[in-house]
Amino acid sequence: MHSYRPGYHASVPKGWSNDPNGTIFYNNKAHLFYQHYPHKAEWGTMHWGHFATTDFVKWENLPVALVPDKEYEVICGCCSGSAIEKDGDLWLIYTAAQPERQRQCIAISRDGGVHSAKNKDNPILTSEMLSPEVTETDCRDPHLFRKDGMYYFLAGARVLTREELEAVLSGSPKPKKTRKGSAESKASVSGSEVSGAEFVSGKGSADLRAAMKDWKENLTVGAGTRDRADKLTELLEKEKGSDELLNKIYEDRDYFVKRSQWIFGGDGWAYDIGYGGVDHVLASGEDVNVFVFDTEVYSNTGGQASKSTPAAAIAQFAATGKRTKKKDLGMMAMTYGYVYVAQVNMGADQNQLLKALSAA
Repeated sequence: MHSYRPGYHASVPKGWSNDPNGTIFYNNKAHLFYQHYPHKAEWGTMHWGHFATTDFVKWENLPVALVPDKEYEVICGCCSGSAIEKDGDLWLIYTAAQPERQRQCIAISRDGGVHSAKNKDNPILTSEMLSPEVTETDCRDPHLFRKDGMYYFLAGARVLTREELEAVLSGSPKPKKTRKGSAESKASVSGSEVSGAEFVSGKGSADLRAAMKDWKENLTVGAGTRDRADKLTELLEKEKGSDELLNKIYEDRDYFVKRSQWIFGGDGWAYDIGYGGVDHVLASGEDVNVFVFDTEVYSNTGGQASKSTPAAAIAQFAATGKRTKKKDLGMMAMTYGYVYVAQVNMGADQNQLLKALSAA
């Protein structure tokens, strides 16, 4: 396999890689850190891989620079960031990511990134320390740089809308005006995660907040979605009054029910001329249903044999029979491991047909 490796690019020895980060010229070498999962060739808990070069042609693969071994790094790991030289040491700034919280951390290396020690005060920066406008769930990819004797910190973040911010602040025990970057920000947000039922904290009843939480937690679950939507709609209708945010949510009540996406087509499309598209959709892993009306011939053009036609069958324009067996579209779809397949005769048992549609 080594003979197939690129000769002029940094190529990871094994596992998964993405997002170069922490690129820096340090100790007469260019260092390239990158997002890395060393255990499988798929995305996993992120590490920082490490390359170094003197000519950008030959790349030296160095030991993993950051390993997610702290409680604040579990699940998602040590995500993207930057590197900077300070007092002769190499500082690595990165996001410690969890599904509901992203915080910024620092690790310091004194041997060019081969070994590093994480700051005992990590995480050193959280969204609450920046502003109540910044969400905990989307604040990442820090970039630290020095200019005119000062260190500046940049990070990508999602900022709350005015309505969301007002709702969060109104739910605080003691709402008060906050200053961007002030220490009061954390107290104002009260450490809560800005999502779901917290938007209406202090406005709706306990039943409404519970209904919103239930809806949010089961957003992608089809079973019971209409009951949850009806309950939430009923409560909002009673309580929205003149509240701007609750009225805005109520206006979108048509979207409360989980959508069921369906694609309909014939066997000529699914087995032959459109198979590449069908396969692409199935391989995407998206929550979608494909309904194939399989007549086993090209019905709309008069009855030519298709890949769906069984062996030896005679069609109107294929009187000599079919020499090859029927393409097994269902079995091919099942090889992905997550595709549910049901194959029924619509005219033989309508009850079984409805059961298959319901299961899908």
